[in-house]
Amino acid sequence: MFSTDSQITLVNDGTLELLFTKWSILNTTLHQDGSPVYKISTTDVSGAKTIITDGTSGVELARIVRPILPMMSEKVIFADGGEVKVKKWMQRFDDNEG
Repeated sequence: MFSTDSQITLVNDGTLELLFTKWSILNTTLHQDGSPVYKISTTDVSGAKTIITDGTSGVELARIVRPILPMMSEKVIFADGGEVKVKKWMQRFDDNEG
């Protein structure tokens, strides 16, 4: 079997490293190679809404909504209208696992 350029571009073996400006996921900026990529802001006192914007343009990309009632799930609402539960969108990763 022969490899083509299009097959090679489907493989992404690189990693993306984002650095937080401070030890918080509520109000911080994530940088890649020293440039701001995402800004995360939680401005309401209850912490019920977190807004994620583009780090350079300020355009809103998504918001995380935390419901007041514990039986309801936290969800991420994207700018295009799509939404997903936080537990399916973000998962804990332990760098010590093989």
